[in-house]
Amino acid sequence: NFMNRSEKVFVYGVLKNPEIQREVIGRNGEGVFEIVENYKLSKIKLEDWVFPIAVPKKGSSLEGLVLYVTPEELKLIDEYKGKSYKRSKVRTKLVWRYAWIYHK
Repeated sequence: NFMNRSEKVFVYGVLKNPEIQREVIGRNGEGVFEIVENYKLSKIKLEDWVFPIAVPKKGSSLEGLVLYVTPEELKLIDEYKGKSYKRSKVRTKLVWRYAWIYHK
């Protein structure tokens, strides 16, 4: 039910991919283009894989998508991201006031 999708998540890496969205939350997230300021894209090595990670950096900006998800789907994304990522609310630049971002 679309009305339950009260959480907004800013995604900038592998979660932009609809296949990964289906794997993690069981459906396509139908993201909308968005920008978050004062973050830049970096990399984090987890086991043998390298993943993108947002790092705070004044004056930088990061392009990505905002996904509307349910509170339950947000928990699934938390599990997918694991303990190497923190989750915080950020103000987005174009449309929405606040969304969750996973960062270092």
